[in-house]
Amino acid sequence: MTNQTNFLVYQTFGLTGVMHEACYSIASLSKFVNPKTDVQIFICTDNEKFLAALLPDWVQYVPLSADQLKTWRGKKDYLHRIKPEMLRSFSLNHEGNILYCDTDTVFLKSPLPLFEQIEKGRLIMHRSEGHIHNQNSPLFRKTSKFLSTYNFPGENVAYDMEMWNAGVMGFNSSKHEIFEKILLLLDDLYDKYVRHYMEQVAAAHYFAKESPLPCEDYIFHYWNFKEFRIALQKFFDEHQGQSFEQWSKDIDKISPMELIKPKLAFEKQPNWKRQFLKITGRAWQKNLLR
Repeated sequence: MTNQTNFLVYQTFGLTGVMHEACYSIASLSKFVNPKTDVQIFICTDNEKFLAALLPDWVQYVPLSADQLKTWRGKKDYLHRIKPEMLRSFSLNHEGNILYCDTDTVFLKSPLPLFEQIEKGRLIMHRSEGHIHNQNSPLFRKTSKFLSTYNFPGENVAYDMEMWNAGVMGFNSSKHEIFEKILLLLDDLYDKYVRHYMEQVAAAHYFAKESPLPCEDYIFHYWNFKEFRIALQKFFDEHQGQSFEQWSKDIDKISPMELIKPKLAFEKQPNWKRQFLKITGRAWQKNLLR
């Protein structure tokens, strides 16, 4: 049990599919905790009206204007710069234990033990993706090469840094200054190496200094399954007009943990076989439309 308030925070703006993801994630959480007493849920959004029509009244909102989003994107109009700006702002205005989740997440069990660790001073990220210099990923290898000659005052952003998935980030509001550091670093990184994941590099660098606690056993993050939005659209079309209490009972019928399996199996096939399956109309995506 924690003494401070527990906050679960999302950000969503623009796409309907992303808002559907947030609703699904909140529904998965409601199976394990009492959202009226255990945790306060906030969505930072530019479309409260859409979300409020699907979600219960215990979900709270932080309105984001177009001007605010533009400011947070920075001088180089960097979309993923919004996240650390939003978390810095939220932690300055809310005192307690903060767990941020990307919308494409599903709770597998109660996150209350995570909040207890946060209150003790631990930082949390979703999972380690390994040290970037010895990975098969071309993206990681190119990043490692860039970092081998990169300099930032007062920091050693190592070419062999450990990359952490930033789809989940947990921290106590007393550590809000970490986001000021992240923003300074990512602005410099993005200025010199324009890649969409520089926010992740900056966050992983500073969080890794405090040995973050992984939470993949608590939260499933389907960052590589944007196609799930097809199933979500169909799901919410079929449950149109239903209350949260009604539609949330059916979320396991479209579990992303199950629906992603054909994609993962498809991607393990050699390139020639993947092309053959596409040409012959046996692409795995058809499973989402059943």
